[in-house]
Amino acid sequence: EGTESYKRFWAFEKKKIGQGIIINGRYIPGEYYFYMNYTPIMDALKGTTDFADAWDSDYHFYLYCWRANIRNLNAGIVKARRKGASLKCTSRLIRNLWFIANSVSKMIAYEDDYINEKGSWKFMVTYRDFLNTHTPWYRVFEPDESSNWEQKETVVEGTHNKKKRIKGLRSKVMAATAKKNPSKTVGGSIYEMFCEEAGVFPNLDKVLEFADAATKMGGVKTGFSLV
Repeated sequence: EGTESYKRFWAFEKKKIGQGIIINGRYIPGEYYFYMNYTPIMDALKGTTDFADAWDSDYHFYLYCWRANIRNLNAGIVKARRKGASLKCTSRLIRNLWFIANSVSKMIAYEDDYINEKGSWKFMVTYRDFLNTHTPWYRVFEPDESSNWEQKETVVEGTHNKKKRIKGLRSKVMAATAKKNPSKTVGGSIYEMFCEEAGVFPNLDKVLEFADAATKMGGVKTGFSLV
């Protein structure tokens, strides 16, 4: 730690997470590189927490999202059970929180049980703890509560005339339910929105209508929805 080689290594890792890599002529999106190397998951077969195996379906999922995003489109998933869609989508949100300044990522569900600490938010906690323990990209959050994180911290400077200032990326990730109010998706701009268990939303059309406005600035697409 502290050596030039250490600094170069982690700077290059951050670049790969941002831009992706090319292996044998095949492009690996940065989101997939991040998922494979920095967000360990619970392996149901091994009964332990480990990094994900390389699946064709995972690669095509991330490539599909990347292709949709660069074309200013949203993405939809039709999936089988136990294929790790929630793990991959929450990994995307954590990547935004960790590296995209001023980004706002939201996880929306119809029922609270899908996104609270017994639901998909527990994956966010696992990812956060791993990154803070095993990488030099330590992040502090204010607020730091279930379903609401913002990457910033208040620091006090000076001894006599103490001044408070805010440090951090000011990136946010939040979770909300749309059961009573589909407009939960709005409230400022959205960098990325993930609809957890979108198939059970009876009001999904309304949710996406509100989200569409929050991912645009006039006619310019500024955000991405994953359903």
